[in-house]
Amino acid sequence: MLNLSFEKRQAVKFLEHGIIKEEANIPVSPEFSFNRYCDNLSCHKVITGIKVLCAQCMDRDGTETVDFCSGCFESPRVPAGIVHTCNHLLLKIPRPMHDGELAVIVPEAKEVARRIKASVPLTANCEYCQDPITFPLWVCMKCARDTLVCKPCGTNRCPSVLLPGSNREHAFDHPLLWINNIEPADQARAALVDPVVSSLEGRMQALEVKFDELKAMLGSFRTNSL
Repeated sequence: MLNLSFEKRQAVKFLEHGIIKEEANIPVSPEFSFNRYCDNLSCHKVITGIKVLCAQCMDRDGTETVDFCSGCFESPRVPAGIVHTCNHLLLKIPRPMHDGELAVIVPEAKEVARRIKASVPLTANCEYCQDPITFPLWVCMKCARDTLVCKPCGTNRCPSVLLPGSNREHAFDHPLLWINNIEPADQARAALVDPVVSSLEGRMQALEVKFDELKAMLGSFRTNSL
């Protein structure tokens, strides 16, 4: 199955669970226009269908946001002055939302992310494909219980039919929260800091040796002076 496309792998899983092909159709989201341009400098197209909004790059009233189309959110090249990283929480929104809705869902998203990260190691399975969940992942912002979706199922078009044992409350058009527990920025920073720390430690050891030598010389001088 490694060489199969995402859609074909999903179809195989549905066949294994006795779901007919017609029921397992992957829906196409309505082509809503969000009247926003993708903030990825390599794209900058009008966002339609699905918008991915950064829950951390926005002003207090939610009027100024950093938005991406569904194909650019993982590694965008943002304009100067925007401090956006791949570790920020992202909301995958299938329809336009009022500012009042965003004012509620953004604080909730931060709390959900805190709770999910605190539950590591994860023991849940994806609500769609039933594969074990690992980071990065998606989590539903509408379902009452934490409904986790793996990266392929959430990033691609989720199938409209859930496998047996899944949360029947969950629906395709629910907003999803992207949680990326990988921190390459911190790792890169650590890679730069480690040599500096090693250099400082080496200098400290050299100073300690010098200090011991001076201490020995001072002790010898005092002995000779007596």
